Amino acid sequence: MHPKIALSGRTRLAVVLSLLWPLGWAARLKPWNQDMFSFLLLGLGPVAFSWALGWVILGFKKHRK
Repeated sequence: MHPKIALSGRTRLAVVLSLLWPLGWAARLKPWNQDMFSFLLLGLGPVAFSWALGWVILGFKKHRK
């Protein structure tokens, strides 16, 4: 049996937005028809940056305890 993982509302929102943001940019830019670089920059870049920043901040918070 797998242990249950409790996700906060903030984490659930982050996961949903991490899925919707690139999907929205993919619908707008249609990277399969044209420039993939713009999609990587605008669609996936902010998601990767946000998760990386959150990971770093969480590390500083845990270090203080």
